[in-house]
Amino acid sequence: MQNRKQLIAKFCWDKIKEILESEYKDEDKKKLKSYIKNSGPLILNNGLIETIIFYREKENKEGAYRILYQIINEFWKKFIIKGLVSEIKNHDDIQRALIYDLSSIQVLQITEQVLVLINLLKSIANAEIEVND
Repeated sequence: MQNRKQLIAKFCWDKIKEILESEYKDEDKKKLKSYIKNSGPLILNNGLIETIIFYREKENKEGAYRILYQIINEFWKKFIIKGLVSEIKNHDDIQRALIYDLSSIQVLQITEQVLVLINLLKSIANAEIEVND
């Protein structure tokens, strides 16, 4: 049986592989790699709620933000929500849940989990996404 961090690492690996095998342009892959790299500091400096809102604001303008938001939202649905279902009305969207349904302590706990996701994504993206400048 795999532990939680192994399951999250597998999730990250699968997401990066999907991106590499997709038809995304090298420019989008390069931007995504950069955005993943900067996500941890962005979350730590501004907070998870503000970062998620920023990604949602940008997702219609730029594909790399959309991809990153979708990865975080899918992580939310797959790994975080299971223990919180009875408390959450907005199951399908991390932004709505963070704003409307969760306590400040729960937001801090989820922030820690999202930072684990981001760190694993960053390591895998650095190793796997090679884009020619």
